[in-house]
Amino acid sequence: MGAISELKGVFRCLMPRRSLQQAHAVQIRTQIAKMRVLLRNPSFPKDLSELRKQYCGQNDFNDEFFQFYNAFLRKWRLIWFPQELIRKKDKYEKLTIPELENFIVKEMKAWMPSPDPKAGYLFCPAVLARDPGQDYYDVIGEPHPTLGPAEVLDVRVDLEYPIDVLVALVEGEIKKVLKRHHKVKENFRQQKGLPPLKKKRNRLDKSSFYIKVFDQVSEGKTFEGIARALKQPLSTVKSAFLIIRRSIYEPVPFSKEKTEGDQLIPSKKDVVLTNFDPEKHSATCHTCMDATTFDEMCTKAKVYGHQDQVSLRDRL
Repeated sequence: MGAISELKGVFRCLMPRRSLQQAHAVQIRTQIAKMRVLLRNPSFPKDLSELRKQYCGQNDFNDEFFQFYNAFLRKWRLIWFPQELIRKKDKYEKLTIPELENFIVKEMKAWMPSPDPKAGYLFCPAVLARDPGQDYYDVIGEPHPTLGPAEVLDVRVDLEYPIDVLVALVEGEIKKVLKRHHKVKENFRQQKGLPPLKKKRNRLDKSSFYIKVFDQVSEGKTFEGIARALKQPLSTVKSAFLIIRRSIYEPVPFSKEKTEGDQLIPSKKDVVLTNFDPEKHSATCHTCMDATTFDEMCTKAKVYGHQDQVSLRDRL
């Protein structure tokens, strides 16, 4: 969520915020307005008439027709155009401009309830977002060398739209891919027999502190000594170590590299970790509160810290 917060901060002072629903409404109105302007261009009906002449009257368009159709779309910067207006030229050729407008708007709205509402847009959307990691996997059939699905989002914006509309739409795309990213990780953990992820904020601002704790534990220092050195509560140091250790050893979804986590043998004791909260646990568990090293922490905490590194049967 850090990217979204930064995006909000950049534009908050510029103008009032729009909701995602309001931004979509503006985008639809803009699409319809562009269509109405296009229908009044004298050259457009002439090109449409020429396109109709290329249609051979069959139910399906042939390759030769599609060359003309695609040239027509490129010239007028359209994504698609209602095929019924081309196929049934005798019925629609004499429609007035307002009648054409009503017909096209109905066609656009008929596509908008689809999984992707932008399927109803005649023109390029205000915001186009693509997931390069997922696209690569869909086309090639194997993971991208450096990107996993739902890790990176490529975004293109149409600068003709107001900036507050663009911000709301970009934020919506980011939220959508973050939700998908969480689902990808959940599916991966389920396949590996790991307990579900507990929803939590991405605390990249604390990563430096977590790494300091991990490095000092790796050097053999006690939790108490680390807490004194870093001037932090003992429970905070212990929970930080559990969090960073789990992050370091967690298997990466869609990775070509085999990790020790790939060999994990699930056990019914996995349920112990389902609702495990390292911060609350470190502040309430008497065994962990008295522990001076990781090895002295309670079994539950050690299972949490080790869970993605070795088999549960080896740990419990």
